[in-house]
Order: sequence, then C-alpha cells, then structure tokens
Amino acid sequence: MSGRETNKPDKPDEGKGDGIMKAFNELNAHNSTIIEWEGKELRTTQNPHPTDDGKMYTANAVDADNNEYVLVWSIIDPDITDESSICDWDNPEGVMLVK
Repeated sequence: MSGRETNKPDKPDEGKGDGIMKAFNELNAHNSTIIEWEGKELRTTQNPHPTDDGKMYTANAVDADNNEYVLVWSIIDPDITDESSICDWDNPEGVMLVK
C-alpha cells in the first residue's frame, strides 16, 4: 500500500445512489476512499461499486474545492471475491472532472 488512506467497499452496492453528496470536509478515511490525482486529494462521496457490465468499479468524488469527479478502477482479477483487493484502489484507471 502506498500510504494513501482508503476505505475499500465492504458490500457491492453500499452507498450507491444514496442521492446525498457529502462535502470534502465531511469525508475521511473511515467513510471515503482517498486518492491523490494531479496533486489534488480526491475523496469518494460513495463507496466504489461495480459498473453495470461488471468490468470496473466506479464512484463519485470531490476535491477540497468541492469540484465533482467520477473515478473508475479496473478489476485486477474477476475471480477475486474480496472487494478490498479486487482493484488497485490507490490508482484509478480514469478520473473525470464533472464540474
């Protein structure tokens, strides 16, 4: 582990679509996956969950200015059943700024 704080998903859809967007200062290692991206700390506002096709995991995130992002992680091995190690949570495959 690279020393970054992460909150890996415990349940596949936990936090998915809850409709409540938390602010950056309300998120921490206990309720968010935290990554560094282009010099910014991003914190997920929901637990990562599988995409509809089951090939990746995704989650919404915010930075310190509360700009919104979508993070996407590749699944390392589809046969892994432990979601805490199914993706490289410190290194998302894609990061998209929403606003």
